[in-house]
Amino acid sequence: MNRLATLAWLRWKLQWNGLRTKASIADTVAGVVLAVLAAVVSIAVASGLCLITFLGLDEGNAESVTVALVVDFWALGLLAVVVPVFFGYGQPQLPLQRLLVFPISRRNLYRISLAASCVAGVHFFWYPVLAAVSIVAIVGARAPALPWVTVASLFAVCCVVWCNTALELVQRVLRGRKVRELVVLAGLFLVVMLSMVPAVFQERAEERGQEWFGELVPEPVVTLVVHVASVFPPSIAANGLAASVLREPGHLSKTVAWLVLWTGAGLIIGSRVVRSSLRGGDPSLPAAASTDKDWRSGPTLWTIDLLSAFPAGVRAVAAKEVHYLLRSTTGKFNIVIMPVFVIAMSFLVARDLDRAFLGLDRSSLLFIGLMIYASMFSNNFLFNAYAWDRAGVRSYFLSPVDPSQIVLGKNIGVWLYNLILGLEGLVVFCLASGLPTTSALIGGYLAFVAAVVSATIVGNFLSPVVPVPRDISSVTN
Repeated sequence: MNRLATLAWLRWKLQWNGLRTKASIADTVAGVVLAVLAAVVSIAVASGLCLITFLGLDEGNAESVTVALVVDFWALGLLAVVVPVFFGYGQPQLPLQRLLVFPISRRNLYRISLAASCVAGVHFFWYPVLAAVSIVAIVGARAPALPWVTVASLFAVCCVVWCNTALELVQRVLRGRKVRELVVLAGLFLVVMLSMVPAVFQERAEERGQEWFGELVPEPVVTLVVHVASVFPPSIAANGLAASVLREPGHLSKTVAWLVLWTGAGLIIGSRVVRSSLRGGDPSLPAAASTDKDWRSGPTLWTIDLLSAFPAGVRAVAAKEVHYLLRSTTGKFNIVIMPVFVIAMSFLVARDLDRAFLGLDRSSLLFIGLMIYASMFSNNFLFNAYAWDRAGVRSYFLSPVDPSQIVLGKNIGVWLYNLILGLEGLVVFCLASGLPTTSALIGGYLAFVAAVVSATIVGNFLSPVVPVPRDISSVTN
């Protein structure tokens, strides 16, 4: 307990010192504002779950009690495990590699990591929510105190353990470039696809006169999802407490045993992941220098042959830019998501275009709109021409190439990348909706080129003046 208190004190002390010494006043104020907003959101979530708990338990029947507790504990489980990983807390709560210089065993390092996770600020978002729900259930709805406290405590420990294990697994995956890119691409693809599913099914449900798309889901699928969810800790805790509230004997010991098994599995997996990760040393150290063979098998120069009319410096920069864009995760994602976007727009948006607009038929209007929208896929590259390379921008100042040739080469590289996206969009559109008319084809590509060139002009000014990464969704932009 003393070690845990020491870790908590050390964490908050370092965070406070960082705010006072490294951050600006604006960053400190922003941090305080975010903390206040997090507290407000936590209070709002606690209020909502407390109301659900009281109404469900006060109703007294098995269905209302079970539904209320399932909602409570699944919401708490998502806040405890999924939210820290999904919303940017993709780092372990303590960088264990920095402690390898001390004579500490890997087992103790994992224990330190787990203890640091218990007092992490991200968990203080949902700790009060669980406490408030427990107080309302015990005091307000007269739920059995001892079973509730036992199950809620085990559930909290299980969530902390699996959150720490999930963060360690994420870091383990992200250390390998190929695996990292594959996981990121798959994750982004699933997010985009899942974001489209409700709209698609809701529209079909309304066409059939149904209220919501859940009625379209087959009953076996619903049953399978319910059975799969029932073996996870939130459902285990909810069903055990529901049986306790309804005075059904024999369920408490089974619930405790399953939560202990889940916690033990999280400890074993987390410990093995940490030990495996620490065998590789500190990943923050610079990697060994590349061999001559690695250097010679670098970027292919196929773009140089296609741009023989330009100076050698322009060709080299363009080749480097194309190679970089095609290797980057964002560049790959744009190429992967382009067919999905075109198909989705062809089958969803096209149905809403019942009549011609500006003298264009539905197919032509859709193609021109797709081309204009596709031109925005590379805006981040254009607006961050010198930011994506990070330290690579230094090479442009040291290389024996005229700055104007560097700018032109980088522009040509992004234009070639856009050409790939434009041709890909045309092929997929032809497969989904047929070949557009000649006027639509010319108009769509002219709009595409005009939009790309306009963004290029902005990027040529913005990137050298402020060579830092800029996200289009950032408020400061």
